[in-house]
Amino acid sequence: MAKFEIKTLDDISLLRESSELECKQASGKDGKGAIPKDMWETYSAFANTDGGTIILGLREKKGQFSLVGIEDIGQVKADLFNTANSQKVSTNLLTNNSVQEVVIDGKSLLVIYVFHGCCYHL
Repeated sequence: MAKFEIKTLDDISLLRESSELECKQASGKDGKGAIPKDMWETYSAFANTDGGTIILGLREKKGQFSLVGIEDIGQVKADLFNTANSQKVSTNLLTNNSVQEVVIDGKSLLVIYVFHGCCYHL
C-alpha cells in the first residue's frame, strides 16, 4: 500500500473507494466528530490484507465525496488511539506517523494509514 496525500478539494474529487481506501463521514451524534463503529471492521480488514487508508470527515453521495470535516479532531484522534490500544483491537498498528490531520478549506480530516501487520514500514 502506498501513502498518498490529500491537499485540495480537487484531490478529494478524484477519490474512489476500493479494497485499499475507505472514507467515512465520522460526524458523531453531536456533529462534532466521532469514530464510526464500523471503522474498526475496515481497520481489521486492512491489517489482515495488503493495508489501506481510512479517511474520516468525508461524506459519500452517489460515489462522489464531499468535505464535511471533523470539528473536534483532537478528541477523535485521542479516541482512535485509546481504542487502538484497548482490548477491542488485537494489535495496534497505528503510530503518530500513520495518523495525519489534514486541513482543507478550514475543515479537518483524519487520514489513517493502516499497514499490513507483518509489513509495517513508514
